[in-house]
Amino acid sequence: MLQILQFDNPTVFNLNFALHILSMSITLLVALNTGRDKGILLISASDFCYAVGFFLMSSYDLFPDLVWEFVGNRVVDFASVVALAGMVVFLRRPAYYLLPGLLFLPAFALQFYYFAFDNYENMKAITIAEAGFRGTIALYTALVLMFRSDDSLRPASTWAGRFYVLWSMMLATRILYWLIYFDPGVTAPDADPTTTYALAARIMLTFMIAPCYIWMVTRRLDQEIRHQAITDPLTGVANRRRIWEVASRALDDAQRGSQPLSVLALDLDHFKLVNDTHGHAAGDQVLVAVAAAVSSALRSVDVLARVGGEEFAVLLPGTSLEGAQIVAERLKKAIAQISIACEGNVHLRVTTSIGVATAGRTTRTWDELIRKADRALYSAKQTGRNRVVAAE
Repeated sequence: MLQILQFDNPTVFNLNFALHILSMSITLLVALNTGRDKGILLISASDFCYAVGFFLMSSYDLFPDLVWEFVGNRVVDFASVVALAGMVVFLRRPAYYLLPGLLFLPAFALQFYYFAFDNYENMKAITIAEAGFRGTIALYTALVLMFRSDDSLRPASTWAGRFYVLWSMMLATRILYWLIYFDPGVTAPDADPTTTYALAARIMLTFMIAPCYIWMVTRRLDQEIRHQAITDPLTGVANRRRIWEVASRALDDAQRGSQPLSVLALDLDHFKLVNDTHGHAAGDQVLVAVAAAVSSALRSVDVLARVGGEEFAVLLPGTSLEGAQIVAERLKKAIAQISIACEGNVHLRVTTSIGVATAGRTTRTWDELIRKADRALYSAKQTGRNRVVAAE
């Protein structure tokens, strides 16, 4: 049945060893050039473990059975758990996703029993237990990859998951062979007729899965670059570029759907005095606290952006002028309640002036709308600060 595979076991052992060394080198190089991503480093470590395991198994004429058969296979089993850990870390899954990896412990104990007390006489039980563990970990790794991935990673992680499914199906086929067609006379590990089949399938999996790792890293880097380009690094809210992009589209949508669109222009009062008196570190704390307070008071559809040193803008889709004024008053009160502890047991408080503007029928561009809000903000500053003024 399996005679169509003409390679002998040492050859496929060596091919697996060489391919995992290559995969390890590539993933390690990628990890070192992308901020030492811990997930990719773990994947590289798993390739190293695979390479060690296959090297030991290919060197059966150099080592005793304990080393090449038992230790070699257990290192390969451990490598599959490390690869799972790499995927969990890279995809930023919760730590409890690693719990199935604990199956390594009973699998290790079972194989140790077969080696130490059964002298590897029951090849059927040995092969089924070994393939069952690896198949379970492979299928679980596929589930981790294929479900609940970020949109940017989903294409690459889905393909990687599919390859792991194929690997688990191959291992299931190996189990079925031993359940149905096994030869009771096979008692030596190197006489297992499914070994070459499994090793050849492992070569194909490694050959296909390594590019998926690189693909996922590339997608993650693209996502991070895009995030940095549209995010204010201090406060974590959108930056000027982002709100200008979103607002222009939102204005077009609002005019087509005859829906209101409002904007708030916020400027912290006397912020230069904060920096001069308490230092720029305290000023940064104020900006972060203001961004957090405003964000928590907005809807998910609203957009908060830092557009200048102490200036913020808030885009309010579907909100009328009256509704925007209510939101502005709420934000003004939230900011006034902020208290920042400074040196000398001083608690720093700030206020803000807010200008409100709503797109009218004659409003053609976002720049025109934000200028209306800026004029209202200027009026709030001129009339005493710490107040809300709506554009006429």
